[in-house]
Amino acid sequence: MGSYHRTISYYRSCHSNNVDDLLVYYGCGDATRWVERHESILILVEGFIEIISALEELMSIEHDKAVFPLHKSMCNFNFIITICILEKVLGITYFISKYLQTENIDLSIAIESVELTIQKLQDLRTEETFFSIFHRACEIAKEVGTSPTIPRVVGTQKHRENYAILNNDHVSYYRQSLYYPYLDDILASFNERFKMNSNIFISLSSLLPSKIGNLSFSDIQPAIDFYEEDLRSNNQNIHMDLLKNEFEFWKQKWSNEENNLPKNALDTLSKCPEDLFPHINILLKLLAILPVSTASVERSFSSLKRIKTYLRNSTGEARLNGLALMNIHRDIQIDTDAILNMFASKKERRLDFKL
Repeated sequence: MGSYHRTISYYRSCHSNNVDDLLVYYGCGDATRWVERHESILILVEGFIEIISALEELMSIEHDKAVFPLHKSMCNFNFIITICILEKVLGITYFISKYLQTENIDLSIAIESVELTIQKLQDLRTEETFFSIFHRACEIAKEVGTSPTIPRVVGTQKHRENYAILNNDHVSYYRQSLYYPYLDDILASFNERFKMNSNIFISLSSLLPSKIGNLSFSDIQPAIDFYEEDLRSNNQNIHMDLLKNEFEFWKQKWSNEENNLPKNALDTLSKCPEDLFPHINILLKLLAILPVSTASVERSFSSLKRIKTYLRNSTGEARLNGLALMNIHRDIQIDTDAILNMFASKKERRLDFKL
């Protein structure tokens, strides 16, 4: 995607008014936000013809040598088929990326959403799916005056892979060299990111009333083993028989109720008396506080940029923390009179601030 980013950078430095609206609409977005990366790819494919037309207009008006390699690289079929593949794959991962950046995400729902996304990505690994992608890429290439090409195949290749392609089959070449490797890589990334300790998360979510019906005590055993220290009371060992009876009691409680079952950890926790279900209560608390993503931390960084810029370095640590808390927790009502009285009473001042 370097060619696309270089094109956007060129647009930003261009003084022609003919591309201002195009730049606003097809900007590459914030590189630190995954959702905007998804959206930029989808917008790029949608307006690819307009972007190429704008480049050709700049070639005829500006006579800038920098625009010629940009036009050539974006009209290359390898670039076109790549963005079409990204459009198909990121169109699926867009929803999970956007969901994982929302606040108050329930872990069990997040796990189910990730599993559905992985399953959908696995379903894309078919020849029929890629053929439709290739057909779309060929239509775009025809609009910009290019056609599919494949690199020559030699006996020994040092700088790229040699693919056994019969009769110069363009579809097979791009399917093996681009499509399948990219799908395998993104699936491996999903498994590495979300599959680690997923059995523990699934074990904890088994305590939810909406899922506990057909489960047994062995289904929550991974969570018990992992959080053994948290379940101990007064540094005493866990009595498995008592814990098993507590689980059966908890299961029986919800087997008698069929309607309005809690579906998330917070709602379930409010209906779990700590004195009656001490261990179940601890496990539900752990399930409720487990973070799904770090989007909230990133929002704190964004708030910090609005308070303290790189050029304003005189703000002290205590004042900066106070301003940050006021900005982030803006829903809290502040009593200004009490603050002024506290400020005035700390030491003698020339002005009388007390009310």
